[in-house]
Amino acid sequence: MLPIVASVAGYELTDDEKYWLSKNQPAGISFFDNNIKNKQQFKKLLDQIKDVTDNEKILLYIDQEGGQVCRLAGQDFRTYAPEQRLGQISPKATRLHAGLISADFKELGLNMNSAPVLDVLRSDTSSVIGSRSFGSDKKLVAALGREMISTYMKNGICPIMKHLPGHGSAVTDSHLGLPVVSKSLEELATDFYPFMVNHNAPAAITAHIVISAVDDQKPITISKKGIDTLIRQEIGFNGLLISDAMEMDALKGTIGQRTRQVLEAGCDLALYCSGDMNELNDMVANCLPMSDKTAERLEKVYQVIAKPLSNEKYDYNEYLALTGELKAYSKADDMTMVMENMKEREK
Repeated sequence: MLPIVASVAGYELTDDEKYWLSKNQPAGISFFDNNIKNKQQFKKLLDQIKDVTDNEKILLYIDQEGGQVCRLAGQDFRTYAPEQRLGQISPKATRLHAGLISADFKELGLNMNSAPVLDVLRSDTSSVIGSRSFGSDKKLVAALGREMISTYMKNGICPIMKHLPGHGSAVTDSHLGLPVVSKSLEELATDFYPFMVNHNAPAAITAHIVISAVDDQKPITISKKGIDTLIRQEIGFNGLLISDAMEMDALKGTIGQRTRQVLEAGCDLALYCSGDMNELNDMVANCLPMSDKTAERLEKVYQVIAKPLSNEKYDYNEYLALTGELKAYSKADDMTMVMENMKEREK
């Protein structure tokens, strides 16, 4: 098994993708809007991937945060509030949110959600975070993050907290450039706090940001010093560490070069979301073997996703009563547009 989270191009697997998946056996697959047309089609795609890889435990995940970042969108799927709104209500809304999404995932065959966002809003936080955060109170962010993480785990879905060690002090959108944070570690304690409280979460995604007090040359995702000293030691996170999407402009070089940098720095898995076969092959050519430590962390994730839905009842009408009227965001509102604009600039 390769320590990468790969992606596919469309609504169903091509022959080339079937061969690639069978031969290379990635640890996981991530999905975007280009993979999801409706419920029936998407379930078929997930089943195809399990059949081709002959791996019932392969990590299958999307970003289903709520609000603008919802890959499951449209008439076949329920609408969910952004985390910012959840932060304005009671913890019960957060519990219902995660429980209902867990049920959606179990029905489809997904097993991981790239949520919650535990970035703490500052006055100048990049708008790429915005309503995706629970708010500016570090204790509230930590508490609701814990509520969401525990509810997902109770229902057999592995949560992926992000963006470790905290994106709140970054004023640049890392999809479009490299944020450099020059604050001292003491000043960044607020950003780190929700992750320290939830350091026992089973999985997390890195932030593509330079924290000068730790490593003034490399973003955390590709900084061995940043991962070893800040994420693993200071924050105390010892779960499965996944890079943020390697296509983002905060990183430089070919996808293959980025893959090697990510894995050499200490990320357990390298995440790639664009589904281009040439770049997938470049990843494989530059991939490192999976470490024993990563295999151990994966086993803990497998223990989470093996659980069935809990017996707890999650009522969508009650959720709507708590959260109020929810906007059904279109693809044009989604973060996918950021990625698409990025690709256009590269042409």
